[in-house]
Amino acid sequence: RCSLCDASLASGTFVQMPNDEKKAACASCHERELAAKCGGCGRGVVGDHVVALRGTPFHKACFCCTKCRVSLVGAKHVPHEGKAWCAECHVAAFAERCGCGCGRGVTGDVVVALGKRFLAGHFNCAECRGPFPDGDFMKVDLETRNEGRPEDVALSPNRGATSASRRTSRSANAFDWTKPKPKPTARAFVAAAVCRACYASNHAERCACCAVPLVGCRFVRVDASDERANTNSEGGNKGEAMCLKCESEPGNLCDDCGRCVSRVDRVRSLEKTARRESGGLATIGQCGSCRSTAVRSDEAAKAIFEDVAETLESVGARDAPPAASRDVVVRLVEADYLASAANKRHRGPSAEGPRGVTRTKVELRGTAPKERWTEIVDGWRLDRETNEEGRPANAIFSSDDVERSAPRRSPATTRRVAETALARPDVSVRERRFIKDVLLLRGMSRTATGATLAHEYGHCYLFARAFPSLPLKVEEGVCELFAWLWLGGGLSVPAATRATVNGADEAQNARRRARMEKRQDPVYGEGFRDAKKALERCGG
Repeated sequence: RCSLCDASLASGTFVQMPNDEKKAACASCHERELAAKCGGCGRGVVGDHVVALRGTPFHKACFCCTKCRVSLVGAKHVPHEGKAWCAECHVAAFAERCGCGCGRGVTGDVVVALGKRFLAGHFNCAECRGPFPDGDFMKVDLETRNEGRPEDVALSPNRGATSASRRTSRSANAFDWTKPKPKPTARAFVAAAVCRACYASNHAERCACCAVPLVGCRFVRVDASDERANTNSEGGNKGEAMCLKCESEPGNLCDDCGRCVSRVDRVRSLEKTARRESGGLATIGQCGSCRSTAVRSDEAAKAIFEDVAETLESVGARDAPPAASRDVVVRLVEADYLASAANKRHRGPSAEGPRGVTRTKVELRGTAPKERWTEIVDGWRLDRETNEEGRPANAIFSSDDVERSAPRRSPATTRRVAETALARPDVSVRERRFIKDVLLLRGMSRTATGATLAHEYGHCYLFARAFPSLPLKVEEGVCELFAWLWLGGGLSVPAATRATVNGADEAQNARRRARMEKRQDPVYGEGFRDAKKALERCGG
């Protein structure tokens, strides 16, 4: 009889008890009480079955996917937390999500990029959704929505993305005044991959002049504080970018501030030209910001000149005769006339040349015997036609009373004879100085006009104060120092106003001062730095 239910075993099958050979159990009790339990239904397992999940027996009907209930007998299964899953359901439920944001699990052939895994065929351009030719892509940062996907509304509708405003109805966009105004959310960005075409259209740095995308080409960077900056292939990270074609064309750099001139501003700059030494005309470039403050009348330039004189007098240029400021005639002229007056020519792609010229005249007046007068004039002209380095001076000197005598003596003898003649009691001779006018390039910005007039005021100040003839480097360096002081050099600027003594924005003044301090010129650059050091040694 069955040891568990006491049923007769004469007419049925039975199973010997595992721990007592003299006892037996009927088939029903064996399946219910003694057989291993199925991992699916929990009933005893007898007969044909499946062993899986670390030795757990299953009825063939019970061994199926936990989610979709498809039979796993003879098929590949994936164990997860003690349960069997088919490969598809396991990927859908637990696998890493595709990096494209489609929500599907990643399996099979995958693409690894940007620290993410993508399904085959899902790694496409984040903007035009097209594939990457030859697998070549560019990494960019795109603004994201709340779910962390690239924000389409940040893209231009005509550049491969659909504007959110086009996808939403007018009624949905209508503002509900009964609801509180939503608080602005912080902007977030996510790394994304774009194709070269979209990168060139939407993200690549462009030439500041012609707006051509600078992708796969060499270019230079122009630092407004240091004129033409580095020219390596990478371009560095300072200043505006300019393609090599624009770099070689005249007029693409602002002659006033040194920044790049856009294509629109370039068209408006064509009215300012100068003849080049090599022939033809060169455009004098001017950006829109400088053109908006351009000085075009003599009256406006004269008013700025008087402001310059007053400002420089307040910072140390005192005791200037009226001839150095109030009596000076300021005239705006074109570039060719200015270059002719300065006995110079414009050169180079940006038509570099003089921006201002001070024209002066010195005469001798008095009484003296004719032979003594000739000796005095010879010595006087000798002192003014050469500077201390023996080079021709820039100033124009003349005398209307006598003609120059033919050279008869050495310079030393000529000077000695002149000094002897001046010491005679019957000789009364004095020097008269005239500032004819200050010529200025027409159309410069107010900041550039003020800096140029401050430089020319330095020449007027030295001339009116009857300073001795100075070497060119010394005189131009001192005059550049005048311009530097007018631009706020050496002065503290209130952070609240950011305005300086010349009324311009401090950022503009700072850029121009930086250009002066870094200028690589043996006369104007080095001369200015020497004058600035001398001022600092004097406690200025």
